Amino acid sequence: MNVEYERLMKNMTWELVPRPRTKRKHVNVLTSVWVLVIKRNEKGEVERFKARLAIRGFLQKFGIDCLQTYSPVVRIESVRSVMIIALMQGLDCRHVDFGTAFLNGELVYVDIDMEQPEGYDDGSGRVYHLLKGLYGLKQASKIWNDTLHAYLRLLNFQQCVFDCGVYYRDGKNGMVYVTVYVDDIVIAAKPSDIDIVVQELSAKFEIKDLGRVKHLLRMETNFEPDCLCGKNGNPISYGQSKICSVTANA
Repeated sequence: MNVEYERLMKNMTWELVPRPRTKRKHVNVLTSVWVLVIKRNEKGEVERFKARLAIRGFLQKFGIDCLQTYSPVVRIESVRSVMIIALMQGLDCRHVDFGTAFLNGELVYVDIDMEQPEGYDDGSGRVYHLLKGLYGLKQASKIWNDTLHAYLRLLNFQQCVFDCGVYYRDGKNGMVYVTVYVDDIVIAAKPSDIDIVVQELSAKFEIKDLGRVKHLLRMETNFEPDCLCGKNGNPISYGQSKICSVTANA
């Protein structure tokens, strides 16, 4: 829990403020709970144990400390299409994970106060005024997506009109495609262009470069420069992808 608490402090998730002294109904001080999580790898093996601080979002009141909550994610069909395009264009596909995605979303439009968490209450009676997202917030996913979208646009990425979870831009060696599913993204481009995007993302967010796509969205998806293999083990080769392209354009 100490590691998680220090991470939240370093991330400037909140500021300590005096408790609101008003009896008005639109003041809502939320509480939190520590959640113990077991992190597993793609083989189901235990990697580590983690404590996560979650706010009790079910106490939020719409119109007071909660407005819009919808957050788009890329369609799995779009992810597959991007990987087939990468196969056809001789691009690589790399999987990148954001370590603390929901903690990076910047809170705007609403004020949210939270009691000091169990084990870390200084006894002053003050509360935390949230500046960024926290696990359990109803709008946590939305404000994270808004923050990531704004940064990708700053990096000159365009959003696909057919799937708002797909982004693209011109790279130094060809097109660069990015698919976004909450905190999991796939970058399809030439290796040098992928490295540039990874560096740009790591400059603002805590990320983990998982290498070439192998296990994505709880599915076994092995990507190689000349072959794409799904869970059923039936590979799509470069030649087959060309046939699919010709058929689709016929």
